[in-house]
Amino acid sequence: MNEQHNQTSWRILADRFIWSDENALPLIPEEISDEELQKYLYTYHKDKISIEEIKTLRAKDVKDQ
Repeated sequence: MNEQHNQTSWRILADRFIWSDENALPLIPEEISDEELQKYLYTYHKDKISIEEIKTLRAKDVKDQ
């Protein structure tokens, strides 16, 4: 059940990133690969974000902390 909750949580963050919050993407756990995130964003939002953009946005938060 916890695994399912984590899956749901990262998808909510990905949705939030698309709809209104640029800072949501870096909050997605490292266990979720950039490729999996890219596939989700394209499948559900038709967003063609590149792997490099995802890496940059996720790394940005690490630097800021």
